[in-house]
Amino acid sequence: MGIGEEGTGMVATTAIPESTATTLEPLLVTARLEAGVVSVDGWLSLDGLLAASWMQRHEPDRYYNQRHSIPELLNPPLPLARRGEGDAWYWAASLAAYDLAGEEMAHAHKRFDMEQERFLDNGKKARIETKGGPYKMARVPLRVLLPVGMELRWFVVGDREGVEDLVRPMVCIGKRGGMGYGTIREWRVEPWPEDWSERCDGAPTRSLPAPYGVPWGIRPPYHDIRNQIPAVLPLPGLPQCMARMRAMQQSREDQEVARAS
Repeated sequence: MGIGEEGTGMVATTAIPESTATTLEPLLVTARLEAGVVSVDGWLSLDGLLAASWMQRHEPDRYYNQRHSIPELLNPPLPLARRGEGDAWYWAASLAAYDLAGEEMAHAHKRFDMEQERFLDNGKKARIETKGGPYKMARVPLRVLLPVGMELRWFVVGDREGVEDLVRPMVCIGKRGGMGYGTIREWRVEPWPEDWSERCDGAPTRSLPAPYGVPWGIRPPYHDIRNQIPAVLPLPGLPQCMARMRAMQQSREDQEVARAS
């Protein structure tokens, strides 16, 4: 599905939303996980998660009941800085940064519950087709990412209290949360000394509009074609950010040793 594959379940207006941030500052958002995250491409968006949280709170009917009707696109107001111009606007939020300890291959199994067959009588045929259609049985492969320390990090520019308010109710990230994957143990939102919401050391940390790029989503819902324009993409896990964080940590440790001596 691409960036933001955790899904936002959104529908509604194409109007450009106003940011709800009252104080803008660079922030580091960290999610501590209970389990690995299911992701096809390793790109996990925070603005998509914030948008889903906003929709669950303010537009629950649209969020949960839009599977068969998507009339217009809604862009929820978020406590983040808004960047870009015209239709090429996006939120100041990176994709997830992490070092990968490993990954696993798991499977999800889809089977029709024969106990429920009596509720699906359409008056035309007496049997349920399980070799095709909506009730087809399937064995679905799942790519499970195992981040080092079971932590995911995002870099944003926004309002700390507003971000904390929207992430707090979110209990999982990625696909197959109902199976326990991507379960979040704890959220932390803290100030960060630099703005890495778009780039770090010159490399993109999120999808960014570019005339020479590939068609891709630049804001949630990322999978909706109406939010896709030519864009450049980051490397999964944002290795440049993780390298900078390790260098900053080493520098702090060296300073502490120097002071102690």
